[in-house]
Amino acid sequence: TQVNPIYCHNSRGKNHAMVLDACVHLMMTLNKFATDTILFSSGQYRFFEFGDNISTGSSIMPQKKNLDVAELLRARGATVVACRQELLMNLMNKMSGYHRDGQELKRPLFTGLQFTRDSLEVASIIAENITPVEERLYEAMTPELFATHKAFSLVKEGMPFRDAYFEVGNHLAELTVDRDSIVDMLKESEHKGGAGNLCLDELIGEIEGL
Repeated sequence: TQVNPIYCHNSRGKNHAMVLDACVHLMMTLNKFATDTILFSSGQYRFFEFGDNISTGSSIMPQKKNLDVAELLRARGATVVACRQELLMNLMNKMSGYHRDGQELKRPLFTGLQFTRDSLEVASIIAENITPVEERLYEAMTPELFATHKAFSLVKEGMPFRDAYFEVGNHLAELTVDRDSIVDMLKESEHKGGAGNLCLDELIGEIEGL
């Protein structure tokens, strides 16, 4: 609870900005999600496919399917950053006390909050309507991606890491993988956050505890 009346006036807008700070960090994550979704569903990758219910067409090209919703989500991140910046600029160069132009703080605050809430809903809809293309994903997992894993396997067999490092590095052309070995290697990555131990239950628990 604020007590000092001068501080009450002078902190007007600061609290708004701190709230939008949290929104900005969240929107930066959603921006990355949207950008990755656009990139990895594009023609050169095709790691993911998306349903017609979240795509739009073209005014001239009948075959076109645009993931416009992700592009708009990507842009909204910049909008929320701009809302925060507008708040901070409004606070600049004012003497202590009340100022009428403080009423201009409400619009960017409410806009930033609304856009963040809407963006979370949009991101959820995107996630529910994209499908991994397993064949393309397996094709992209070329042997050299698992070179470090191979080196660690040699270490587990007793070879010093430095020797294992050079052993694998000098025989990269001999590395081979198939679907079964890829799955096995991913499952073996049981360190916290690894492919075989994503700790999703912990993350869900933290979110539910908020």
